Amino acid sequence: MGGDVFTPHDRPGIAVVTLTWRTFVTDACPLTVFVNMNNFDAPGVDPYSGAKPTGGTWLAHLTSARVGESAPADREWTKQLVIDIGSGNAGLTVTTDAPLNTTLLDPAGNTVRFTVA
Repeated sequence: MGGDVFTPHDRPGIAVVTLTWRTFVTDACPLTVFVNMNNFDAPGVDPYSGAKPTGGTWLAHLTSARVGESAPADREWTKQLVIDIGSGNAGLTVTTDAPLNTTLLDPAGNTVRFTVA
């Protein structure tokens, strides 16, 4: 499981999360990925829109593709999520429904914390 997160310079307050699920030993292995977001600086209710999120969970269902091989066109082994996080000090954690999650071994290993303008 891999991925990255960035905030586009032309879209302030947005986090773009890219997730990929590729394996060396097996093909077509399903996985549910949970992206948990919290904006620590956001007010409980946005004074302008009243609906800007201060936190939440987004999920993606992925089916692995074997490393070094092309996945079938109908298989979703990579996905991009666009999350409105507002401005301020925000954090993302990524967990899965796998029986042994790397978050259990190293909680900081799957945590991304950043400030959005």
